[in-house]
Amino acid sequence: MAEISILEPRVGPDGDQPHSQSPLKPCDYFDLICGTSTGGLIALLLNRLEYTAKEAIDEYFSLGKEIFNKKLPWYARGDATYDDKVFENCLRNIVKTSPLGGKDARLKDERRCRTFVVSTDLDRHCPGPIILRSYDIGSREPASTVTILQAGRATSAAPTFFKPILIGNHKYSDGGTVANNPSHHAIMEAGKIWELTDIDCITSLGTGPEGDHTLENATKKIMGRLGGWALQRILLRLWYLRLQLALYSVHAMTGTEHTHYTIKQKRWLTSFAGSTLRPRGLTCRHQAKSTFV
Repeated sequence: MAEISILEPRVGPDGDQPHSQSPLKPCDYFDLICGTSTGGLIALLLNRLEYTAKEAIDEYFSLGKEIFNKKLPWYARGDATYDDKVFENCLRNIVKTSPLGGKDARLKDERRCRTFVVSTDLDRHCPGPIILRSYDIGSREPASTVTILQAGRATSAAPTFFKPILIGNHKYSDGGTVANNPSHHAIMEAGKIWELTDIDCITSLGTGPEGDHTLENATKKIMGRLGGWALQRILLRLWYLRLQLALYSVHAMTGTEHTHYTIKQKRWLTSFAGSTLRPRGLTCRHQAKSTFV
């Protein structure tokens, strides 16, 4: 919950604003909120379900305790470590008891700050990000027809942790395999929605910078120094190199630093001053009349 913990003191634990008539929530500060995987769940909690930062933190910790408290028996694991049915029941309760209510509520809702989460369609020949939107972009790209529960499962069905979710005839998995940092997709979506060339503010919340990742330490990061040393001596050199390449490729596919670096170099962000968030850096978007993402 590092992302919400960063955001909470900037908008207040209950979203209070000194000059507002009613408490403001994170969804009142932004024009567009998005996320991938666990960040996708956070985006749904804060935006589509309109939780305050504190409420979202409480719900998230409760969700984690319920889901990760017990693994599936070894003989039932197959392609998942945890029970997706428990996960879905937890999400269903969160949606049902949210400020908006309704366990079968649809993702689509254009009355509020726009939301999208990123997933992966495992049945596509060319894997790429699937954008599940709460809004229409003209008649070209309509809002997704999925429920909030389905969107939450689709964006966070991490391989080896949860089974993919079947929606229609397609299986969807965690969006982190194609867009672990969806900031670039947020910029593209904002451009299509408002036909913008300038964005006034981008707030990208992650879990901190990544360390150096090399082929040599690829296995050490997963198995620890001792485990990597032992594995290197058990496996033939060729097979060990293949394992290193596989783990290195996974990191390259799910890394976030390249996206962050690329966005920082863009000159069309009129007021993007870097990665540091300042307590007074956020103002109510309705007062500022600017585009906040």
